Amino acid sequence: MKKSSELIQNKLQQPAMPPTSPDVLEETIRQSKQLLRQNQLAKRTTFIEFFKAQLRFISPKIWGVQLLIVVGMILFVQHTEVSSVRDKLQLLAHASMAAPLLVLAGIQLLTRSFTHNMMEIELSTRHSLEKLMMVRLSILSMADLLGLLASASFFSMQLERDIGLVLLYLFVPFNLTCLGCLWILNRIHTKDSGYYCLAYGGLLVILQFVLSIETVNLYDAPAVGGWLIVLVVSSLAVIYEVRKLREACRTIDQIQPAYLFN
Repeated sequence: MKKSSELIQNKLQQPAMPPTSPDVLEETIRQSKQLLRQNQLAKRTTFIEFFKAQLRFISPKIWGVQLLIVVGMILFVQHTEVSSVRDKLQLLAHASMAAPLLVLAGIQLLTRSFTHNMMEIELSTRHSLEKLMMVRLSILSMADLLGLLASASFFSMQLERDIGLVLLYLFVPFNLTCLGCLWILNRIHTKDSGYYCLAYGGLLVILQFVLSIETVNLYDAPAVGGWLIVLVVSSLAVIYEVRKLREACRTIDQIQPAYLFN
């Protein structure tokens, strides 16, 4: 007991640890971040493994909602009676509202990845946020395109319209929805960006509905030139916004280790 007391007293009498210099502490943290980043880069998975992992990561609810939208719109067109050319045009206008809905079905996945940086996924896959976003965007886009192609094929046969025109009427609202959501993602980096995307998509669907009632002639042959112009311009704008999104992701990737210490 006496030895223990003496040991404690000796410890207490020892001079206190000198205060750590803020510069030294900051340098230690900086080097730790660099080592962590190097360790991540050294342990990356292959791209194919990463792609498969993202397929498994996407919730089945997203696929279910997209399938429900496509099947629901096909059934709507199939069971709606039309007796004139104008009625067919109006029904096609209503059916084209499926395009924005397909985009909105998966937008929450993208906004969540971008605003929260999905660090738990990056640490397990060792891939950059840019690659994460581009892979998920590609997967969702391919699913949307399959849905649009299936819908266009059915609408073309059911409404006796050229499939090229049907695709045009579907892709224009699809592009406009993608463009608006990408614009929001590139400028609003908060957790609410997903809700802004949903609000924008909802307004676009409402606008389509109003146009399908008030100006159904927009879906007639003489207006095809205008639709083509909108398609080309919106496609170029989407490409531009995707490039901006990649740049934003690269910026986050460069400061990624800081997230682990904040």
